[in-house]
Parts: sequence; structure tokens; C-alpha cells
Amino acid sequence: IERLSKDFTSIDIEGKYGSYEIGIDPEVNADINAEFRYAGIKADSDINVDFHYQVRESSRSSYKGKIGKGNPEKVIKINSSYGNLKLKED
Repeated sequence: IERLSKDFTSIDIEGKYGSYEIGIDPEVNADINAEFRYAGIKADSDINVDFHYQVRESSRSSYKGKIGKGNPEKVIKINSSYGNLKLKED
């Protein structure tokens, strides 16, 4: 996703063997829930993301948090096996 605008409502990505990259508008406030198997999440240092829940086990990882101030009406949901997620500022 090249650019996620502040007006989006939800994103739901389920995938295997593919990496994902989301360009985040600096004005986005959203919640993020991500589940990975043999993969993980990375965010550029200029992305305001706060994970209040992080669990990493041998082959699984789980993240819950907020981008910006968070917003339960705007949710990014990821469920991925063998494919990382990168959040970058756009």
C-alpha cells in the first residue's frame, strides 16, 4: 500500500510468503493488530507507533498497539505467515 490516508476505515491483510509495506500518512490515527508466523513487523523511526502488547515466541509473534493517537474505528489487521510487515512514513 503506497499511501494510507487519514480517511481510511480498515485494512485486513491475510497472506503467506509475501512481504507487505504500508506508507502511513503522518496524520493517521489508527489501531493495529498483527499476528505473524515466522515473520515480524518493522516501523521506520519517524512513524509514531506504540505497541502496548508484544509477544514473541519461537515461531509466532503478536502485536497490538496504536499509530498516532490510535482510533478503534480505524483498524489495521494483519495475519501473515513467512511475510514481514514494514510501516513507513509517506
